[in-house]
Amino acid sequence: MGEQDALKPPEYSRLIAERIPDSELLSIPGAGHAVIIEKPAEINTALLGFIEKHRRVDSA
Repeated sequence: MGEQDALKPPEYSRLIAERIPDSELLSIPGAGHAVIIEKPAEINTALLGFIEKHRRVDSA
């Protein structure tokens, strides 16, 4: 979520995350509603970290 999102304030993201089991909420400083466009490097790093954390390891 963009910390400075005026269109959908962060409180809404927090409420949603609280209601989704095992969810993870990331707050991106200095970003608004278009966080994906405003902070693409931060989003990319966060997504890759999330994927790696939850990646299944195939057993041979």
